[in-house]
Amino acid sequence: MDIQIDPGAPLRSIQRPDANGSQYSRGDYKHQDANVDDSHFNRNNTPDLSETPTENWITLDFQPDLSNRSGVSQFLCFFMAHIIGSTLLFLSFSPQLSLFNLSLWLFIQLLISTPFVASLQRSIKNDQESQSAARSARNNTTLTQENSIGAQLFRPHSANRQSHSSARNPVAFSTLEQVSIAISAVASFSLTVWAVITYLAAPSIEFTLTSTALFFALSITSLWGLRSCNERANQLRLTLYVAPLCLGLLVIWYVAATFDLPLLNNQDMNNSQWLMLYFGFVSLPVSLIIHHRYTSKINQRTQISPEQQTRINSYLQRQRQKSRYLAGQLQEESRLRKQLEQQMSANRVQMEQNVAERTRELSETNELLNQQIKLRQNISNALARSQARLSQAVEASKLGLWDWDLATDHLYQSPFHASFDKKEWSSRDFLSQLKQVTHPDDFPHVRDTLLSYINGHQENYSVRYRIFDKQLDTWIWIEDRGNAVLRNDEGKAQRIIGTRCNIHEDYQKEEQLRLTKTVFDQTSEGLFVLDHRFRFVTVNQAFKTMLGYTEDDLLGKHWMHVSQTPQKRKVFKQAQISLAETGNWEVEIFEKRANGEYFPIRIQLNTIREAHGAVAHYAGLVSDLKVHKEADEKLKYLLNYDELTGLANRSLFKDRMHSALTRARSSLSQFALLYIDIDRFKHINDSLGHEKADHILKEYSTRLAGTMNRADSVARLGDDEFAVIVSAKDLSQASLAAQDILSALSKPFNAGEEELFISSSIGITMFPSQGRELSVLMQNAASATRQAKYLGGNNFQVFSSSMQNLFKFQINVESDLRRALLKNELEVFYQPKIDLRTETITSVEALVRWKHPDKGLITPADFVNIAEETGLITDIGGKVLTIACEQAKEWLDMALGKIKISVNLSAHQLRQPQIFSSIADALEQTQLPPDLLELELTENAVVENIHSTRKLLQKFREQGISLSIDDFGTGYSSFSYLKKLPVDTLKIDRALVREVPDNPQDTAICKAIIVLGQNLNLQVVAEGVENEEQYRYLQDLGCDLVQGFYVSRPMDAEAMTKLLCQQQRKFADQSSI
Repeated sequence: MDIQIDPGAPLRSIQRPDANGSQYSRGDYKHQDANVDDSHFNRNNTPDLSETPTENWITLDFQPDLSNRSGVSQFLCFFMAHIIGSTLLFLSFSPQLSLFNLSLWLFIQLLISTPFVASLQRSIKNDQESQSAARSARNNTTLTQENSIGAQLFRPHSANRQSHSSARNPVAFSTLEQVSIAISAVASFSLTVWAVITYLAAPSIEFTLTSTALFFALSITSLWGLRSCNERANQLRLTLYVAPLCLGLLVIWYVAATFDLPLLNNQDMNNSQWLMLYFGFVSLPVSLIIHHRYTSKINQRTQISPEQQTRINSYLQRQRQKSRYLAGQLQEESRLRKQLEQQMSANRVQMEQNVAERTRELSETNELLNQQIKLRQNISNALARSQARLSQAVEASKLGLWDWDLATDHLYQSPFHASFDKKEWSSRDFLSQLKQVTHPDDFPHVRDTLLSYINGHQENYSVRYRIFDKQLDTWIWIEDRGNAVLRNDEGKAQRIIGTRCNIHEDYQKEEQLRLTKTVFDQTSEGLFVLDHRFRFVTVNQAFKTMLGYTEDDLLGKHWMHVSQTPQKRKVFKQAQISLAETGNWEVEIFEKRANGEYFPIRIQLNTIREAHGAVAHYAGLVSDLKVHKEADEKLKYLLNYDELTGLANRSLFKDRMHSALTRARSSLSQFALLYIDIDRFKHINDSLGHEKADHILKEYSTRLAGTMNRADSVARLGDDEFAVIVSAKDLSQASLAAQDILSALSKPFNAGEEELFISSSIGITMFPSQGRELSVLMQNAASATRQAKYLGGNNFQVFSSSMQNLFKFQINVESDLRRALLKNELEVFYQPKIDLRTETITSVEALVRWKHPDKGLITPADFVNIAEETGLITDIGGKVLTIACEQAKEWLDMALGKIKISVNLSAHQLRQPQIFSSIADALEQTQLPPDLLELELTENAVVENIHSTRKLLQKFREQGISLSIDDFGTGYSSFSYLKKLPVDTLKIDRALVREVPDNPQDTAICKAIIVLGQNLNLQVVAEGVENEEQYRYLQDLGCDLVQGFYVSRPMDAEAMTKLLCQQQRKFADQSSI
């Protein structure tokens, strides 16, 4: 390791490399020459400590400390090589290993190793002493420069000088080493002579080669060792090691010759022994070379030349000069330090005086502050007491205080109500909370009033509103009042202070008074109040109107002076007596109006007393008996006649029925009771409105009354129910009267700009054959009416006993039908329609079937009318629509063609407001294209309300849904609505197709319908085709599609799917051909 020192550089910057090449702060020294010149000093005779010459560097080489693990390991390796080599030589000489031979060998090794170990220890010790001296010099030099103490610079110099001097002195050998050196010299000469004699006496080639190799190796080793050692100490150490080795070999040969041991008998040695012999001769010199080379390097590193010593002394002299300079600087610094201490002492005295003065001033200020604090505390206590009194006063008055600073957007309010729970709000949060708790009807008024006051449009802020009280679960009335205490230049309020009060009880009282006042003013009876002296205090408008006086004519006047009744003194006297005895008075007298007209009145007078019982006021009620008589007559009329139609009502009709029953019983005559019900009038009322519905009812009643010339009485029993008493000798006359009614009512009614067709259902019952009591006759007639409605309406039915069983059946069917909807007993069958041009199935009609668990398959004819009457048709129609759309979508996905599905839409369904959305939802749910859906509507359902129906059908058309008129030709068949309705198909009723072509009338109608459809670009479908003759005839007429039993009966979805698959395979076969 090389240690380099730069004498000109600051000691903190000296670096030395470590074993890995890194630098560290305290390291090797680099010295300048001992000669000191003036170039190293500046003009002020100050050493230049920053200048660092770069020439004449001194390098001190130190061998690493062999006392560590690495040095010991190297020594052991060298020693083991020596042991192995010598052992191989011993084994080659003595193939027979015995205890004697082994002991002899160990003794010889001990003798050989002793001087070797002593020599190595001496080298290691010298190396350690040199390193210790150099380390001490470095440490002392670094300490001297850092502390600026010149005396420390001389210690490393002396130590270093002593260490280097000791390293250069000759080595003093011990007695053992001197004896070993002498023996080595004699042994070397003896071995040389003995080798020559041995060669001459026994010129064996093996022994000769062995001896020659041995002495040659020893000679080469000695010469190389002497050449590599530059001092006598190392040469002597080499001889010290070689001599014992040679002496040991000589002793071995001597013992072998004396005792005649077979040591070097070439006849007894084999090749392996000779090989070991040669290897031992080679390994011994190698170990010697390595050992002596290592020892030589140690000695070289511990030596310092005289030139190097001179340079070190020069470096130390320069350091002494620098130390003297630094000592002078230190004295100057000490002088300056004393001056600073004196100045600081003076400043400290001045500071103590200032602190004392400041402390006195602070004491005086503190006393003033304590006085101010005490005063403020008194003021604060007074304010707290005042605040407490104010809070108690506010709490007692049940007021809430609020302070709104609009400039800072901050509002404070005292506790008032749970709806305003927080004390502090921002303006935005307060307005938001106010909107939440205020009644929706009141908040706009509160907001407008508040904004108007803030903007300066109002002088005072006062508003009443309702907030919801969760505890009372009701709305309570609140009143806010406020005043702007600060406004800006524009007149807008910047700060408002106000109160909030619960005025719910007061408001209720005011409302009660207001209601009482309203009743007092608005009642049709004359009301007045007299004081205890019978002077008028107040009167209502009815009283003034009744007598013809003004308020000035009455108030403050005595009742006796105002009244003009005959014998008024006698009447007044009776009133005083009655009021004094009973507290009330009632009498009917004639009174005179201001215009001189007398009229009958009834006066009721009651006493109002104060809490202690004294009379305070008299309250009077005056009724105009003339007006009452007129009202009684009108009431009597209303009790017996319908106000809207003028027909007799139910009460008068019952009286007339009793009279008719009495006459019939006495004269033994007969009469008929006709019970009339307007079909689907509720839908008319809902769609057209009450005003138009009332107009239709008036016209309906007029037509009904006009047809009954022979009727004893025509009455309106309910909204859409009428009854007629007909003097009929038999059932035929009653039936003729019913037919006349249906004919008169079948004509269209005008409802504004709309034309409306109304049908009716009539039930007939005869006295005395079908009932002898009023209730029985009414019940039987109503039953016959229900039967007529069950059969589709627009007809009349005569009561029969079998209707009772029918009604029970209908009730059971309704109950079972509701259960069937829940248990999914309704199934959809499909009847195909054939295109007569291609003779292929292009569409099918969805028909509902009911699989009853007990009765089997039930056709629609047995339950559709009941479903219509009970409203279940809506649920049934929706279910059929969804199933049909799902099936059509499945056929489309199976690539069976675009099969259009036809679904019937009843009149009841058409009247439902959500019909359009339900059909749209079904299409969206099933993903069926709208053009594959066709809705079939009956004529009666379409013309029932042509205006609203046209709008609904137009929406279906815009959606892409096809529309068909079912049973065309059997209803009204008014061609005028065809041009108004967006229909696509006309479907000829089966009743017209049944006798085609045999019946010329039916044939002509069918032909006319087909021609009509062609001219209007409408598709025509004929249903009920049951034979080939009808099929071919309709095909010749140009009908588009047909359906019926001839084509196919209705079938379930599976059978219909098979039929469509067969058709598709047929198309495939034809296309392949």
